[in-house]
Amino acid sequence: MDEFRMPDVQSMARDFGGLFTWAGSDSARRFCEQGQSVGKAFTEWSTEFNQFLSYRIARNRETLSRITNCGNFGDAFAIQTSWMQDAAEDYLKQLSRLVELNSSVLSHAAEAVTPTTAQSEKPHVAAARAPMKVQS
Repeated sequence: MDEFRMPDVQSMARDFGGLFTWAGSDSARRFCEQGQSVGKAFTEWSTEFNQFLSYRIARNRETLSRITNCGNFGDAFAIQTSWMQDAAEDYLKQLSRLVELNSSVLSHAAEAVTPTTAQSEKPHVAAARAPMKVQS
């Protein structure tokens, strides 16, 4: 009982090799999923921004046309006031859309990073956690 025995390094190397292979492939899969989430988020942001930008440019063009065609200063002031109120409302709505988009992207990214309970204990991990057996 008092003698020291060296562990079987070859069998340990096989177990650790499988553990590293599993960890590497799982990490690569998660990295790809996160990359897809980032790509999807970028596309959604870009689409949302372009739609908003097109809408605001059209509204600004319409306002300028109305101001140049109005007859007096009072009408021009009323048009500008209306435009400012509409623009402020539009920007606030757009901000809320982007916040929703961000929260959706972040929740999907968190799901991709956090393993499910079914995936959390792979056979290689269980083998690595098992106490090392010393041959007698």
